[in-house]
Amino acid sequence: MNLWTKYSMIACGAFLFAACSEQHAGVISETESGKTLAGIVVTASGESSAHTSVYVVSNSYTAARDSILFETTTDANGNFQIDLQNLADGEYTVLFESAETNLVAKEELAIETSDGTVNADTLTLNAELQRSSEIAVSLADYALSAGDTLCINGTLVCKTVTEEDVQNGVVVLTSVPEAAYTSLSSFGNSEMTITVNMEIGDGSAYALSSAGASKAQMILSRTLPDSLQSKIQVYVDSATFPIWISNEVASPLLMDDNGFVVPTEKVYSTADSTLYWGVFPTVDLSASTSQKLYIFNSETQPKFSSRMRYGMHWDSLSAEGVWAGAKAYAAGDKPDTVKAFPVIVDGKFAVSFWTKIEKSAFEGDSSIAIFTAMQDSLGIVIRQNGSSKNLGVELFVDSDTLVISDTTVYGSSKIADGNWHHYAVSINGDHITILKDGKVIRNTDFKLAGGFGNVENFILGDSRLEGTLDEFKILGGTQDSNSLRLIYELERNDQIPWAEVDG
Repeated sequence: MNLWTKYSMIACGAFLFAACSEQHAGVISETESGKTLAGIVVTASGESSAHTSVYVVSNSYTAARDSILFETTTDANGNFQIDLQNLADGEYTVLFESAETNLVAKEELAIETSDGTVNADTLTLNAELQRSSEIAVSLADYALSAGDTLCINGTLVCKTVTEEDVQNGVVVLTSVPEAAYTSLSSFGNSEMTITVNMEIGDGSAYALSSAGASKAQMILSRTLPDSLQSKIQVYVDSATFPIWISNEVASPLLMDDNGFVVPTEKVYSTADSTLYWGVFPTVDLSASTSQKLYIFNSETQPKFSSRMRYGMHWDSLSAEGVWAGAKAYAAGDKPDTVKAFPVIVDGKFAVSFWTKIEKSAFEGDSSIAIFTAMQDSLGIVIRQNGSSKNLGVELFVDSDTLVISDTTVYGSSKIADGNWHHYAVSINGDHITILKDGKVIRNTDFKLAGGFGNVENFILGDSRLEGTLDEFKILGGTQDSNSLRLIYELERNDQIPWAEVDG
């Protein structure tokens, strides 16, 4: 970082300027009421930073327990001024946090009393904002549990551990300014000080365990097409995506640039890299189309398989007939059966897959199943409708009552044309949404005589099926059309590739 020279303004009948230090420290030589800390806050490019919060705190300050000593906000030109009001001798910290970006700064302030001669009225302390960083802290290594609050001493950073953090095995501290840190504080069932040795730079991510702090092994980035903003205009809660990671990272722990842990599941390995399925906990294309992933080599791994709402990729299921990549079904092949896997839970369910079916397939058959999930005459079937070359959706409740037929739901969308197509179906209570290639083709309420309960098993394929399936996923919880459309956009062949970047 380019360090600014800090200046003291000496009041002694005339104004004189003298350099204090090339370090991040300002020194004021008197503590009488009316002494003023003033300066300007700029970005790394030299632009003034308006509406930036400025806080004076103790060096051991923790946001969960301690009080801010003084605070203000920069004006439209990035200027600030604070009356220090008899601040006692000692070492202090000045924190800067932009309200409009993820830019922060941390500076040191030393208060020293002179021999009683009033020789200073104002200290000028300028600050240059830098990109904030994130730290993923191992819960097991520091005996942290849900409900505990973890703080970085001398910063505004605190985070209460959630049940989701427990699943991830880490709690992520965000908005961390560049600095050297020696301690963290934990408050909860037991209070403790954690001694650390962290040299945190700007705009990166770190993993902290009892073995020490390590910087992300690699950073991947990509920018999605701007056209997605017009297709998906809302915040999407979770989205699955495929990613290849070098085998040099044996146990990848992924974190996005919002500080969220990204659950992953291994799908398929080659000699030099491995395909994983990951899940972005949130996607907000209205804010930005850029995505960034920090990748660590860590023994701490999120419990991905327990997150039903995030989905389970078919390639990784422990069942007979599992394949790596696409699977081609030929007539006479045994279907793939998965037992004791919750498909429909409390009336919520979604399925997503790609299929390639030739024009000549199924001409002599009227009903060939692609996906079947049935239990006690309750469930859903996605099937090929014979000579019309359509895929249809049928829902069954109460003794095989046909609630929605393929003619009503999906009768006009031909899919047996020899090309790859994406197909997605979502059921939320009494509402069904069906998409083909990212476009909604049916979105309607339906009536259930008895209502869906829980369906535990499903079957892929049919002894008469001739076609190829790939990227098959079961998704639990509420999956709306935007989340299913985003899956299509992130999986299609012309998706934007990830590229490794420096920061």
